[in-house]
Amino acid sequence: MTEFAKHSQLKLLVKLFRYVIPYWSKYLLIILLQFIQGTIHALPIILLSRLPLFIGTGRADDYIKFCMLMLLPAFLFRYVIFESLLNTLNWYIGLKLSLKFRQVLYRHLESLSLSFYQTRPVGEHIYRANVDIDSFIPLFNNPLSGFPMLISSIYQTILMAYLISIAGPEILFYLALILIPIYSLVHVLYSTVRRLDYKKRARAQELTATLRDSIAGIRVIKAFDRVKFTVRRYFRALAQYLKSTQAAYLMQLLVADLVRTSPVHIIWPLSLPFFAYLALKGKIPIISWFGIIIFSRQMLYFLDLTFSFFQKLRLYTVPVQRYFETLDIQPEIIEPGDAKKLADLRGELEFNAVDFAYQPGFPILKNISFKLEPGKKLAIIGASGAGKSTIANLALRLYDPNNGKIKIDQENLRQINMRSVLAQTGVILQDTFLFGGTIRDNIRYANPNATDEEVIQAARDAGIHNDISELPGGYDMDAAEGANLSGGQKQRIAIARALIKKPRLLFLDEATSSLDTVTEDAIIKTLRQNFQKITTIIISHRINLITDADEIIVLDKGEIVERGKHDDLIQNKKLYYQFYRQQIDFET
Repeated sequence: MTEFAKHSQLKLLVKLFRYVIPYWSKYLLIILLQFIQGTIHALPIILLSRLPLFIGTGRADDYIKFCMLMLLPAFLFRYVIFESLLNTLNWYIGLKLSLKFRQVLYRHLESLSLSFYQTRPVGEHIYRANVDIDSFIPLFNNPLSGFPMLISSIYQTILMAYLISIAGPEILFYLALILIPIYSLVHVLYSTVRRLDYKKRARAQELTATLRDSIAGIRVIKAFDRVKFTVRRYFRALAQYLKSTQAAYLMQLLVADLVRTSPVHIIWPLSLPFFAYLALKGKIPIISWFGIIIFSRQMLYFLDLTFSFFQKLRLYTVPVQRYFETLDIQPEIIEPGDAKKLADLRGELEFNAVDFAYQPGFPILKNISFKLEPGKKLAIIGASGAGKSTIANLALRLYDPNNGKIKIDQENLRQINMRSVLAQTGVILQDTFLFGGTIRDNIRYANPNATDEEVIQAARDAGIHNDISELPGGYDMDAAEGANLSGGQKQRIAIARALIKKPRLLFLDEATSSLDTVTEDAIIKTLRQNFQKITTIIISHRINLITDADEIIVLDKGEIVERGKHDDLIQNKKLYYQFYRQQIDFET
């Protein structure tokens, strides 16, 4: 669970309000409308405070007529015009900011390196991109708890305090003596509430991650008969979330908020005898006494709203803090501003004394050097964990090497605009991922401008066209992340996706591992026909896929232990020969 860390709330709010600046004109209009709303809201209270004066002069009828003439049009305008404008403006700003925050976070998440995703569960990103953002959006547009409410509350608090000062200024001093220690205590209590709220969100994030993993891995769960274990695991996460939620709720609502609202619900009623005592002693006029009762009640009410906002603002900064915790993570892979674009990729690839480790002290690759000429084929073979796929990851600049250099077309990979390279690069991975959408869209993913005819031809070349045609909906069937497709079918769709791109540099990472022998032979033939003049790196356990490679590299524990052509390596009778004999014996 992510630990709570104290951050400057002022700095968080300054960073947050940079996003609000484009809407300053609309907020000015909201402030103006809130002032009008506040004045109209205070109007009945001001008129009510003058009731004893009218009764004392016998002009009650005039008072009623005057009130009706003042209040009817005022409240008509308030609820029909001002309320509609305020709600529309608040809705508009909230919607725009919600979209903006999500766009910024999503764009940033897409820019982060793979190492970031390998150390954090997917559920965390989903929770922060949805729940956390939704939690602080009301700060900007909620008329009951956001800045629109604050503007009105501050204005009406000042207005009521001014009216009290006219009727009996010593009352303000009396109220201040009581409110200062109460609000100081509430401020301290909300520090604990804020910490508990952060813990609650972290638990909720873990619950989301557990649920996501359980659904995504349902096939494995059922296959290993781990349903009961998974249910218990989810219930434990649910219990922890419930416990943290209860702690935050009890501290806020039953302790902090109870103390905060005591001036309105306890202090003010107990102060009425004191106000009466001052009136009877002649300290304040008896007519002003009635106004003070009303004004003080309203002032304490709006002061409570104002103070409540600033305390809950500290809770708003919890999801804000979590939001910027993600935004503050810097990508490990950064391109310079003058990165060179390779518009016409030749496909030359060179590794020069490259070392790499995912974790310090645990090297994956050691002193890897090779040079692949344009149009040639390089095969990489080795036991599981030898570092084969890591070479492809480094060549695609999903990671940067710890030592050494990687070059494409004789340019340092760190100085190249990778978008220009990837636009001309095809990748077929062992673990195929299909996006939500149709099969047609998944094949076209690598080349959005491809025609339907090109999609079908790519599927034919990949040996998957007949299978697709027999599916319900054919090419228009929803792939649903491959739920209705076999592993081999998904892999052939991935091959079609690479074929339709017509790449100049191709990476095949165990591209035929899920295929049967007959289909594999057909796919190998297709790959050799279509990618004959393309620079290709083939990572495979299957010897029959790499026999025609221009050079074969044999990896063992992250080091190159053999290199050469297939026939030469067979004659050497070393590690490559062992792999070859194992496959021959297995097939026979």
